[in-house]
Amino acid sequence: MGFSIPNSDRTDVTQIVVVMVGLPARGKSLIAGKVKRYLRWTSVKAEVFNVGKYRRTDNPHPDAKFFDVNNTEGEKARKAAAEAAVADMLKWFQDKDNKVAILDATNSTKSRRKWIYDKIVEANLLHLYVESKCDDEDLIMSNILEVKTSSPDYVGQDPEEAAKDFRDRIRNYEKVYQTIDESEKNLTYVKIINIGARVVINQIQDYLQSRLVYYLTNLHIKPRSIWLSRHGESEFNLSGQIGGDANLSERGQRYAKMLPEIVKRSGLPKNAPLTIWTSTLKRTSQTAQHLQKELGWEKLQWKALDELDSGMCDGMTVPRTDTLSPDRILTVMF
Repeated sequence: MGFSIPNSDRTDVTQIVVVMVGLPARGKSLIAGKVKRYLRWTSVKAEVFNVGKYRRTDNPHPDAKFFDVNNTEGEKARKAAAEAAVADMLKWFQDKDNKVAILDATNSTKSRRKWIYDKIVEANLLHLYVESKCDDEDLIMSNILEVKTSSPDYVGQDPEEAAKDFRDRIRNYEKVYQTIDESEKNLTYVKIINIGARVVINQIQDYLQSRLVYYLTNLHIKPRSIWLSRHGESEFNLSGQIGGDANLSERGQRYAKMLPEIVKRSGLPKNAPLTIWTSTLKRTSQTAQHLQKELGWEKLQWKALDELDSGMCDGMTVPRTDTLSPDRILTVMF
């Protein structure tokens, strides 16, 4: 589901800083990228400011020791990177058409979050802290192996050694990590726990903030597969009629019977809890009937998937619509 803000109202949209919070390997950068794409799709100008990119300017391939709390030089370099990212972000907001900046970093301590909050308030911007928490070890290790071993920090390194070093980096962050709690109840935040298994929301006040929270609470950060199928040939397809709620033709029924095997051959994941979605029209439900019977999946109908209403042309053939006057055709179209 998306929304778009009319151009005439766009200057009234507030400017918001989305501040990512969480340990490494919790999907923060993935979430940040998805939020940016979603906002741009809805015509809201957004940008990600990744502190790691700023840090790599002077420290392109640090090992885990760089992130040790006792490493004063490392701490100094990380703070400098954060300051540079925040400075560029605030400069970006000088263009009032720019609406949402995503500060992508661990922001793992209350003192760091307070420093960022003060900068945001000083610049007269709104904020939304997004904390991604995960204690599922399988999910964490999957993220380390699938994502972090391809990080710019580990280019050219052995994947196993990179994964080990990154695990050590996480342990260093764990020593100082402070989750958002009641002591920060003045913050506007959403806390996503174990990839959406539980969500905590606090102090949402602005319209755009609420739209971001809606998107975040419905976000899937793990890959998913979607199979799309046209309905089988209908009786109206044979007769050349528009719209309607016709049954499948004989050939359409044959397609419906073949569909379960076609889906199986397409690389169906084993034991995956899949759901069949159809429109409310008979031809789509009949196309899915054998999938439901043979594979035992739940089948749901959604009226939003129905074909657009053909108006007075419903049930007509295309040649028949040619006999309508131009005024009546415009009525059908608009």
